[in-house]
Amino acid sequence: MLNDKQFEAYNVLLKQIYLNRDIELLRSIVLEHLPQLVPYDSAAFFLVEPETHHFLEPCCVGLDKDKFKQYEDYYEDLDLYKKAVFSDRYIPPVDRSSDYMDYAKWAKNEHRSDFLLPQGIYHIACLQILKEGNLLGEISLHRSTGSSNFSDGEMYILKLLHDHLNNTFLGYNESSATVGLCELDSKYNIIEANIPACDILQKQLATGQSVYSYLKEICRDLVKSRRIRPITGAYYRKSLLCLRNRSYPFKTILLEGKEEKKDISFLIIIETGYTHRDISPKFAVGFELTRREIEIAALVARGNTNVEIARKLFLSENTVKTHIKKIFIKTGTGSRSELIYNLFGPPASRTKKIP
Repeated sequence: MLNDKQFEAYNVLLKQIYLNRDIELLRSIVLEHLPQLVPYDSAAFFLVEPETHHFLEPCCVGLDKDKFKQYEDYYEDLDLYKKAVFSDRYIPPVDRSSDYMDYAKWAKNEHRSDFLLPQGIYHIACLQILKEGNLLGEISLHRSTGSSNFSDGEMYILKLLHDHLNNTFLGYNESSATVGLCELDSKYNIIEANIPACDILQKQLATGQSVYSYLKEICRDLVKSRRIRPITGAYYRKSLLCLRNRSYPFKTILLEGKEEKKDISFLIIIETGYTHRDISPKFAVGFELTRREIEIAALVARGNTNVEIARKLFLSENTVKTHIKKIFIKTGTGSRSELIYNLFGPPASRTKKIP
């Protein structure tokens, strides 16, 4: 759970993450803001070579940057903690050294005794930045001997940040034109939007409703949900913008300011470079969808109404409603947009996560 001070710091950091388009500046901003959420004695933000997991030159706080050359030349091959975390095909979003290492045995390791401990690195917590299971970056936070270990609550905060940093790196590692970014104020007016977002905002959904109007409805719904069920952390919703010819996964994030919560704003991230595909038979089996249910789900994704689906499949409208209700139950969704995102959304949204 976040206290009021952490809650405000979290929202400030989120805004910086999404509105900053310089990866070098982003690394320093994240490390600058993190101590208000997860205190540390030193830290490093690495970019990573996905194929080899080789760490590239880090952005550092409280560390001698020249030490990294020693790590590259000698100690990286002796890094048992790194090997333990990356030995499994599944790389966790977050981890800490105490989850993997026996500290007494680890003390005999040369990398631990001659490299980490002399720099005051005793406890380590890491956040891995991933794209479809591939490692793109890592934040390594450190605490010295005598300091408390990173708590479960602090690891939870890192996990929350993980999803947002992944979104940002999607824009860095693909063309910047593949991510639409838009910020709305508390009255749902556009504060700022990049070119891809401006292009999408002027379009219409398959239903005929304008994208901008639909996004404002999402924002209003978030505010309403926030009042009914207060939460800790920025509240967000993911869904799909279903245009007539293609669909775009997007996230809407509600950010709140100080305690009076009058200065709220909304960040909207649209993955304009992604086009949904048909449901694969393998994925459909995971939800135990029948062939007929797959056909109906695909038509829903293309923006068809119940009447249109009934006409195309030669079914009654009531039969279509019954099928859609069963699809909602099987997929654990409560709306058409949520159903579309779960079935057709990016692979990253369906990857294994830590409970």
